[in-house]
Amino acid sequence: MNTQVSQVQDGKAVRGRPPFKPVNNLGERSISYSDIRTFQMCQLAYRLIKEGAAKAALRDEQVVGNLTHDGSAVTDEGNRERLLQEGLAELPAEKRAEVESKVRKLIQVADELEDEQAFDIRREKLVRWLDEVTGWELVAKPDEVSMTVGDRGSEIIQVVDKKTGGRLRDSHVDQIFFFGLVVYLTRREEFFGSIKLIVRLLGDSENPDREFWFSRAKVDFNLRNVRDVIRQIELALEKNRFKPTLGDHCERCSVKEHCRAYARWKENGGEGDNVASFPPASRQRLKVPQLGGARRRTA
Repeated sequence: MNTQVSQVQDGKAVRGRPPFKPVNNLGERSISYSDIRTFQMCQLAYRLIKEGAAKAALRDEQVVGNLTHDGSAVTDEGNRERLLQEGLAELPAEKRAEVESKVRKLIQVADELEDEQAFDIRREKLVRWLDEVTGWELVAKPDEVSMTVGDRGSEIIQVVDKKTGGRLRDSHVDQIFFFGLVVYLTRREEFFGSIKLIVRLLGDSENPDREFWFSRAKVDFNLRNVRDVIRQIELALEKNRFKPTLGDHCERCSVKEHCRAYARWKENGGEGDNVASFPPASRQRLKVPQLGGARRRTA
């Protein structure tokens, strides 16, 4: 139940905003690129995920991606093999050989593309920055953050995000710039050099590394974008309403089996309004984390 705070203005009692409550299941206010993308694609899916709705089984390509990321983040062969075998053991027996073959090839490609000049390498580590304006933490988990030597001989930060496919998508570029934003914000008091952003397409044998440069001139613009999303999430929480966005993409949604809007849409043969307000199943105040997205930059 939303408890309103009674206030007095000009001699009249008015209803104030409810006392602040954490909007994350963990009691934290944090936002990642995945959160941003999910909320912008479908607010209701965002809410269901943050409420802990059980997700559908991973598709084969998602399993390949997860195992590749886990394996390429580990340099010790013994630990890498253990992680791979543990992951494969969770698959149906008939799928293991095909998935294993794909993963091993992709990990080999990832190893071959490693920057031999890189140092101070941090793989699969969370990077957090607290935005004092909103009170939210921006959270990123790049595949790799390292120092390396640039073409002009100076040290630069290098942020790498690996993709198992071979085609660069707009979302890949948006994500690497969000990563760059968070990395920059955590180091801006101590590092004044350049930041190279790399989307590494392991499935593209001819041109795997797509390089971009982070722009300090766009930091304020990017932060405004993130804060705009945060405000939209907080407004949805305050009104206790998250809008579904219905369409073919729903078939790939990990929480569609828990979505009454999806069920209703399917009953109508996939027809009807693309976006409609949908009341939550519970009348309790929702507890959801929030995030905003960085815009794409050119190299």
